[in-house]
Amino acid sequence: ARRLPSGEEIKPEDWALAHTITKGVTVENELLEIDAFDGVTRTILNYTAPVKNDSGNILGAVIVNQDITDKRNIEQELKDSLERFRALHEASFGGIALHDQGLIIACNSGLAQITGFTVEELTGMNGLNLITPEYVETVKNNIISGYSKPYEVKGVKKDGTIYDLLIEGKNVPYMGKTVRVTEFRDISESKQFQEQIYFKNQELEALNEELNAAMEEMEATNEEFYKSNQELLESNQSLALKEKELNQALAELAASEEQYRLIAENVM
Repeated sequence: ARRLPSGEEIKPEDWALAHTITKGVTVENELLEIDAFDGVTRTILNYTAPVKNDSGNILGAVIVNQDITDKRNIEQELKDSLERFRALHEASFGGIALHDQGLIIACNSGLAQITGFTVEELTGMNGLNLITPEYVETVKNNIISGYSKPYEVKGVKKDGTIYDLLIEGKNVPYMGKTVRVTEFRDISESKQFQEQIYFKNQELEALNEELNAAMEEMEATNEEFYKSNQELLESNQSLALKEKELNQALAELAASEEQYRLIAENVM
């Protein structure tokens, strides 16, 4: 056996019972760690007291050993949970609340900054009061079911301001029962940015549609221009052919006139 918390091995003569029998000492709440016959290490709370006769002589002793292994495990789980909560408390950029069915047990300064309440005002408050009425049932159901994924709701600040809120919760052991750690994130700016992006995309799509329409109109105009050019080219080719035919006819006429002139001169 070992004495806790030091872990010092206990010598036979140093057992509480030995001191009680030899010296009449009462030992209360001695914390021991033992290796049980089933191979499991257990934590024992030890109590010994002397039994004396009317003359004050020691006749024996009363020994009470209480197995508090489960209690110690729960305490360790609680310590681990609190350490995790402290880590979240310090590391989170958002608000963190430890709550029991909505009742806030502890929170960080991040939640105070988001909501406008002080940490003291938030501690003991019903956290559902930080949610707008239309989302309260959703949050309640998620608490009851242990839902652990992020989801969006509307939050309400101390001054009544409504804002976009992303919350994510997880069940953890605390003092022998299950409570919930919930992170609050104000996503108003992110939502506004998303809306701006959406409207810019809408404007861009409208401009693209206008550009496509203008390009289609230009293509149609180009086709008409090409068709007109083809018609003009064909007309020019036709005129050139007619001009050639006309010149040929004129040449033939001139040749005929020359023949008539020669004939007339011979006749004369």
